[in-house]
Amino acid sequence: MITPSFRYTLEKNRNDFGRTKKEMIMVDIRYRYCRLNSQGRKIYVPCKLSLQAKIFPKDFGYKENGFKFDREVFEKYSKRNRDIKNRMSDFERIVTDVAMTYPIQITPSPDELKLILLDKLGRVQKVDNSYLSIIDFLNEQISRYENELVKQTEGSLSEDSIKIYRSLRTLIMEYQSATNEVLTFSNLNELKYWHLWDVLDDILRGKIELTEKIRKKAQVKQEYGYSVNSIRKYQNALLKTLNEAKEHYGVSLALDTKRSGLKLKKADAKKEFYLTEKELQLIIDSDVGYDKSLQQAKDYLIIASCTGLRFQSMVHATSQTVEVFKDKDFHFQYFISEQKKTKTKVLLPILELVQKILEKNGGSFPRFGANGTMNKRLKSLCELIGIDADVKETITSFKDGEVVLNRKKYELVSTHDGRKSFRSNLNKLNADRNIVSDMTHPDRKPQHAMDKEYIKTTMMDKAILFVKELKKVDSTIYKLGELS
Repeated sequence: MITPSFRYTLEKNRNDFGRTKKEMIMVDIRYRYCRLNSQGRKIYVPCKLSLQAKIFPKDFGYKENGFKFDREVFEKYSKRNRDIKNRMSDFERIVTDVAMTYPIQITPSPDELKLILLDKLGRVQKVDNSYLSIIDFLNEQISRYENELVKQTEGSLSEDSIKIYRSLRTLIMEYQSATNEVLTFSNLNELKYWHLWDVLDDILRGKIELTEKIRKKAQVKQEYGYSVNSIRKYQNALLKTLNEAKEHYGVSLALDTKRSGLKLKKADAKKEFYLTEKELQLIIDSDVGYDKSLQQAKDYLIIASCTGLRFQSMVHATSQTVEVFKDKDFHFQYFISEQKKTKTKVLLPILELVQKILEKNGGSFPRFGANGTMNKRLKSLCELIGIDADVKETITSFKDGEVVLNRKKYELVSTHDGRKSFRSNLNKLNADRNIVSDMTHPDRKPQHAMDKEYIKTTMMDKAILFVKELKKVDSTIYKLGELS
């Protein structure tokens, strides 16, 4: 934590329009703590505390400046009354002492710092923190996760992972609104834990209507409620939050998080879906340059369907350098993709369609929006150009079990489907499955230095095998880019 600075202000008395009465002195402790706002921009947030001292505004600053703190005015006052000045000195010393206990790479959130300072200042009594609201604790955790993401600290959560915790916060707020009860660490026992998911499922089905507006956008009701996998995702996040509170903050829990049976079994979500070469050609031929978000969706589907990359690997590709391989037999562009999910790497030759997008983008991979945003844009694009074949989707509902739904293709398209399209289309073109699999499922992460060098060599060997395979298939889409 860096050395803090202090900004003093007055807490204006709303009933004193002339500002003739004493007002409480407030302190903004600035220590460059930052988090992301709703637009994804970095903002700096101070820790706010009261000095627990009042002063006449005229002794704090000039009226014409709105009684903003003025050192000269305050010094004149302090000559006859040093109490507040001494309070300021003591306050700043305590804050600085606390700051020095943190390594430079660790920055407490404003709420965390406030609790520590209140304790050091002797303003709080020790209480049983098991009655702490889970929402309050979640707010604290989310702020910490956001700060770690901004700093790119080791082990920091991704934006998509943080979104799960934000969604969990919304769900708990909805439960509290529906039941008129605040969830705390002391009242969340096993019975209430399962009641939470039951109530949330009823809200999604429309069986329970909330009178309080919690979401910015109205939630679309679902006939079959939450899927098992959705509930399981939020169960993982909630149990991790409870364990964090217990292990790192000593909070007593009513729920035994170590016992088995607190998470639903993972279910296989099935959809008969991939983008055929004919559908990909519709996307390629579409003229959507008039709309930036649609063009972004078009580029995404082309690149993902010609590389087999997952969303996180697509994001990572923007930082990768495009290189050229050339020997007496082969001449092609490639890049090294990091497979975030498996922590492996693969050397991917660049197909002609991808090469054209890179050339249009100055030789680099384009940047894309967040996963959820891209999913919406892909659906809009596919609906617009008529990718509307009927497909079946099988889901496992939280309360209804396995359900088969008839859907339109554009309703189901997602950022993961480029990967399926890549493998399915090459399989239909009779490309060797093992060679294609080497591009989508590379070997495990190397454990030793010599392994890394060996795997780096074999990555190129596998890429060359893939290039050979591409030369065998008859396709205008799965075609290697030509270089002069």
